[in-house]
Amino acid sequence: MIRPRTKSLAPPPPSPEMADSPAYCALSEPAKALLLLIEIEVQVQGGMLAAMLVDDLVAATGMRRSALDAALDQLAAAGFVNIAERGKLFVVALSPAWRRT
Repeated sequence: MIRPRTKSLAPPPPSPEMADSPAYCALSEPAKALLLLIEIEVQVQGGMLAAMLVDDLVAATGMRRSALDAALDQLAAAGFVNIAERGKLFVVALSPAWRRT
């Protein structure tokens, strides 16, 4: 379940390499916001991947399911995340190329 996080768990702004990349610049604002949420969840759940219920993502982002799907598709197509959908559960891993160290 996605819960509100403390400031200490908030990821830093995108690295200059990420922020200046054409792939990141091309993302919609909802996709950028979702990427930050995914980064937080990956960090909280152990640093490799995160398992998130679709209903929790909808509640946490305020997005409709169709907008959430579009944002996830953008992130996957741009190579920021790898997603395995299992019913209403998404298992999301950050791409090694974009993972913060």
